[in-house]
Amino acid sequence: MSELINNREHAAKNMDEQQLRRREELKAIIKQLHEGVDPAQVKERFREAVGSVEVEEISLLEDSLMREEGIPVSEVQRLCSVHASIFEGSISDIHGAAPSAPEAQPGHPVHTFKLENRELERLTGFSIALHLEKFVKDDSDANRYKLLEDLNLLLDVDKHYSRKENLLFPYLERYGIYGPTQVMWGVDDGIRAEIKAAKKMLAEYAGDRVQVQERIENAVREVEEMIFKEENILLPMALKKLTEDEWVKIAEETEEIGYCLIPGTSRWIPARASAPGDKAKEAEGGAGPTRPERPAVEAGRPGGEEAVPAFKAEGGADTTGRPAGMPQWVADMLRQEREQAQLPTAETKPSVSAADLAAQASAMAMQAAKMAEQAADLARQAAAMDAAAEGRPVHPQAGAADSAPVSDGYIRFDTGILSVQQMELIMNHLPVDLTFIDENDIVRYFSHGKERIFARTKAVIGRSVQNCHPPQSVHVVEELLNDFKAGRKDHEDFWIPFKDKFVYIRYFAIRDAAGTYLGTLEFTQNVAPIRELDGQKRILSEV
Repeated sequence: MSELINNREHAAKNMDEQQLRRREELKAIIKQLHEGVDPAQVKERFREAVGSVEVEEISLLEDSLMREEGIPVSEVQRLCSVHASIFEGSISDIHGAAPSAPEAQPGHPVHTFKLENRELERLTGFSIALHLEKFVKDDSDANRYKLLEDLNLLLDVDKHYSRKENLLFPYLERYGIYGPTQVMWGVDDGIRAEIKAAKKMLAEYAGDRVQVQERIENAVREVEEMIFKEENILLPMALKKLTEDEWVKIAEETEEIGYCLIPGTSRWIPARASAPGDKAKEAEGGAGPTRPERPAVEAGRPGGEEAVPAFKAEGGADTTGRPAGMPQWVADMLRQEREQAQLPTAETKPSVSAADLAAQASAMAMQAAKMAEQAADLARQAAAMDAAAEGRPVHPQAGAADSAPVSDGYIRFDTGILSVQQMELIMNHLPVDLTFIDENDIVRYFSHGKERIFARTKAVIGRSVQNCHPPQSVHVVEELLNDFKAGRKDHEDFWIPFKDKFVYIRYFAIRDAAGTYLGTLEFTQNVAPIRELDGQKRILSEV
């Protein structure tokens, strides 16, 4: 479903008069700091007038200071540390994540950010504090080198900030959040510069211990205040805005930038619904298979666990007399049956005539031929399923279209037959984006044209559609799906301007002949070129 439907309108409607007054009060407090009022006095006013503050209010506050009040980004960056100290302990979203929450799971970007912050706190609160104290008492080379080593480690925070700036900030800006990202990026750069300046001062030490102490303490203070801002403002706000799919993308690209003070983390893979028909996985509560499973040839057949045996490509029999295309286990079974029919045992004697033996041999030959044909069909199915799973084109044999099942590379419609490859290419060449959600609200398919309007990744397959949307718009999704399921609506349309496009978004309830709801189809198209059409065109273009 579209991530942009009604989000901002819904937020505006929900901002009541009390919240607007609260926001204006916060702006007034920050403007006092800007004008040079004593922070202690402002802090008291804050406690009396505001009490606690929501994470999103800080975001709106910083944005309005820059956009509406004309305070430059550099000045907001200077004030950032001051007003963070005022807000400290008063932010209502300060709470630990439940163990089952994604951000509490190793590998989730938020979990990784916090893990690194714990290592940064150990470095600043223990190693640097201890070595700085020793250096102030004795500025020997040994103590100076220990501090230099600490600062080299502290400069590893650059990777932490780079992931935040290059992976997290772009997604926040898609939701119109610019103030906190611009301010925080500037503060990050200031911290980097402060650490480098402290390192340079130590490396070129001229004997001024107090100056070195002040520079290092300032760098440490800035790092620790940034930890507070991240964990109590930035990350909670990001968790409210970003979808699970967006977090997956960030996690996938984390390795490219690297980690701060930690060797790395395990890969975070969100839970996914099982693929349709994968009953064994569903019973175990696991995710669906990453590729289609091959069908079993026959229950209890010989040949171990291999799903489909190998086949000869050439005609004729092999050196053992086995017909081409006949699996070894089939030949062995026929040989055993032939031996049992023709050889006497300790309890029985042969009592059949030559004609009976000939009839048995003929019947067995027919059975063998039929089983070989079935095995060959299964081999073609397996090959087609392997090719589909690996993204290779399917090349079914000529003449197979009349009776081939879906897994063999063809789909029979009421109005014709298409190969799976043809069907997929048709869907991807349509000038629209399609997404299908099944009756259980699980995303099962999306088309993949050259220029999708709203991005989709394969990670979305098998996910609940509610998890694909930020909390602000989930209510829209739920209401629409409930109307479809209850039969109150069969379709719904939206249209929105988006960048240089005018996007027409349509939703259709998919029902079978009996009227049973089977899912929802999302149809998205850029109709800006269509709206500009005028007159008529009756001839082919020359280019």
